[in-house]
Amino acid sequence: MSEKIKIYVVEDEAITAATIKSYLHQVGYEVCGMADEATTAWKEIQSVKVDLAILDINLIGEKDGIWLAQKIHELGTIPFIFLTAYGDRKTVESALTFKPDGYLIKPFEEMDLYTAIKIALEAFSNRATTKPLAETDNVVVNDSLFIKDEHILVKLTIDDIQFVKSDGNYLELHLTSKKHLVRSKLTDFAERLPGNFIQVHQRYLVNLSKVEMIGNGYLTVAGKEVPISKSFKDNLFGSIKTI
Repeated sequence: MSEKIKIYVVEDEAITAATIKSYLHQVGYEVCGMADEATTAWKEIQSVKVDLAILDINLIGEKDGIWLAQKIHELGTIPFIFLTAYGDRKTVESALTFKPDGYLIKPFEEMDLYTAIKIALEAFSNRATTKPLAETDNVVVNDSLFIKDEHILVKLTIDDIQFVKSDGNYLELHLTSKKHLVRSKLTDFAERLPGNFIQVHQRYLVNLSKVEMIGNGYLTVAGKEVPISKSFKDNLFGSIKTI
């Protein structure tokens, strides 16, 4: 099942916060929380599912966006974008200390925000993994896969993938209720997935947790037959023994 990307917004100007929320909804993202000061935001970010945070640098209260950025940077599990009305050298240098994944100057348009988010997700993914997928709009972050669907990124939970079928430079990702087509080589894609995904054929990867039965030269996943080739048979049974 696909999920919308969840974004947390930290902004103390009510009009700007409402604008950001509207823009995010228009491009298909979900606002999972909003706050106007840093300490409240930090508590909520740790307690809810967040895929990316947008942080205003200058906030009300004792702590500012730089302080919050440090906390998120130390946490290391989500990307963040700085938002500010000030583009002077001192502000920029201070903001860059904690390696933001994006930087937006107010005022901005919907496409500016969308572009910053997409770049931030990809930059974070490239830091978190050793080998990015070449020539693709797909991004892996923690236990989720973000795939390009028209003009937005759609989030899939990796363990919801039942099996993957290669078709040249494209892959079919088979989930419970639907199928997604992404651009990637099977070998490159396999290196980005957790160990429960095993190659059983030159053209197939399977999620071992979804396998229902193993027969002579095939296995079934959700009632669908997937071929097993002799060259990958030992790898399959060896993986089953280690579970």
